[in-house]
Amino acid sequence: MDELLKRLNRYSRQCLTERTDPDFADAVEEAKRDLKDLRNEFCNKCGKYKTAHLGSCDGCRWKDGG
Repeated sequence: MDELLKRLNRYSRQCLTERTDPDFADAVEEAKRDLKDLRNEFCNKCGKYKTAHLGSCDGCRWKDGG
C-alpha cells in the first residue's frame, strides 16, 4: 500500500487531467484519499499511535504512506 500511495502522489490532478481525462483524475484523487483513510484506520485498530512519541510506531508498516 505504501508503494501505491507513493506512486499515486507523484502525479498531480492537473497532470492526470491533461494526460487522461477529468473523470480518471477524480478517481485517482478519491483513491488517494481512501488509501490514506485505510492506513489511518489500521493505526486506530493497533492503538500504539497513542505512544508514538515513545517510539512505539517505529518500524510500523502503516506509519508512512504518503
